[in-house]
Amino acid sequence: MNYKELSLDEAARWVRQEKRKWQTVRLINPDENREIVVTPEGFRYGDFCQRKDRNGCDACWNFRACHMEEKVYARIRKGNQMLQIRTTPFRLMTESGVQVPVVMECMHSRPATGREMNRVQTFSSRRHMGGQGRDSLTGLLNKRGFCRRVRKELMKQQQENYVIITLNIHNFRLIGELYGEGKANRVLMILAGRIREGLSGHSYAARIYGDEFAIFCRSGRFQERNLKKLLKDISLAVEKDIYHIQVHAGVYAITAPDIPVPIMINHADMARKSIIGKVNRRFAYYNPKLMKKLIKGQRLVNMFKGALERGEFTIYLQPQVNRDKKVVSAEVLARGITPDGTAISPAEFIPVLENSGQIVELDRFIWEEAARLLKKWMGTPLEPLTISVNVSPQDFEYMDVVNTFISFADTYGIDRKKLKIEITESSILSRRVKESRVIDRLVDAGFQLEIDDFGKGYSSLNTLKDINARTLKLDMAFLQMTEKDKKRGEVIIESVIQMGKRLGMHIVAEGVETVKERDYLIHLGCDYLQGYLFSWPIPVPGFVEKFGWQFGL
Repeated sequence: MNYKELSLDEAARWVRQEKRKWQTVRLINPDENREIVVTPEGFRYGDFCQRKDRNGCDACWNFRACHMEEKVYARIRKGNQMLQIRTTPFRLMTESGVQVPVVMECMHSRPATGREMNRVQTFSSRRHMGGQGRDSLTGLLNKRGFCRRVRKELMKQQQENYVIITLNIHNFRLIGELYGEGKANRVLMILAGRIREGLSGHSYAARIYGDEFAIFCRSGRFQERNLKKLLKDISLAVEKDIYHIQVHAGVYAITAPDIPVPIMINHADMARKSIIGKVNRRFAYYNPKLMKKLIKGQRLVNMFKGALERGEFTIYLQPQVNRDKKVVSAEVLARGITPDGTAISPAEFIPVLENSGQIVELDRFIWEEAARLLKKWMGTPLEPLTISVNVSPQDFEYMDVVNTFISFADTYGIDRKKLKIEITESSILSRRVKESRVIDRLVDAGFQLEIDDFGKGYSSLNTLKDINARTLKLDMAFLQMTEKDKKRGEVIIESVIQMGKRLGMHIVAEGVETVKERDYLIHLGCDYLQGYLFSWPIPVPGFVEKFGWQFGL
């Protein structure tokens, strides 16, 4: 059963209807153990769910209903009273668009019989949920303990301003796959220790789940330089002990203290996710535009399958040129097309589809379109061109990548060497890819592999040593730095190009935007160049029109 979504007016009407059938009816937010009072004009928090036991209990029917997303029926004894309870989960939709997880608890009570007094377990004997509200690995608060502490502080100090900060390790799963669970847990403990050192009065920290942490503190104690120092200290401490990591943070200034604490955490997390992939940014602030973006993204998720079937996604091509400025290949990129013909940037839909898992369907569509285009070019002056397509990390999780590419190549009768496959370095290093021998199987099947975004994140010389890839694509972020750091970046690029050439690999530099960058890279021995200097990604007809003259068209 999925959650219902009810407006404030609908929820208030439902409560009135149920009160005609049950002795007691109340709405509860299980994450905060608090009652909610709803009217058509809004909602407010009431008392704690259990006044005598604010920790709740392991068998709490409200918690079970909310997190199992299904009705829960309970029959328990509380003192000398027998309680018959029905709990139903739903989401309360506020006027601002925030979804609050809520349960409706309906209850009948009557005096317990002598037999029931002896045989039915009492409510007070049940175990406390979450123990002391602590995470067993790090000793920090867990999510429920954090929510309770934050809510208590907000109720007690209503004149103060506070912030919530969430922190997350980029590609944390990769650490576990490369070094094992023990090392991964060590990283989490180091991170927790650094966070704990920075806490002061009226501040709390929690491990929310996995590698996500949260901090609650007064706005007066929050300073950007301290957050920057914390992120840097965490990275240095882990790098010294284990591995180089990147920690990102999101900050939410609490402007609406009555919204549920889990929603506040989500707001901070939305800010954090907005900077993933941005090389020089480590933290960001939440603003209402992010909520609008989230709602827009959810609409896209809901409409994606139909849009794909209606042809509202298509392929664009960005050329790759050789040292003589002649187009020799093209990278296939996805674009959304609105009904009025306007192109939608992938920055708007790729992250959303990755989060929803639908990126796999889009990638499969793009691969087939690329194979179909190569088939169309056969027997024409454009036949010498090759095409490269991207493979997302999730593709390896949810489909047989090798057999999918083989199927498309055979169905359209194309030369497999003309369909180049771009795989990021982090994907190559993943345990699933290694264990399934995906890379070796693709090469054995006759496809050419390209290591994409080399130098962005987890670069490893072992990747070049162990993987039989034909092409190395450089991430030009090395050149998009301050003048001081740029000189060091140039040294790295020069070394990588020389190393790749000695390994017999072709070198592609993507993101080339200026004539100066082009001449510099050609001087270093780069084989192919790609970027806005030569062309933006353009529709297939525009690509043929713009570059067809090079092939006699």
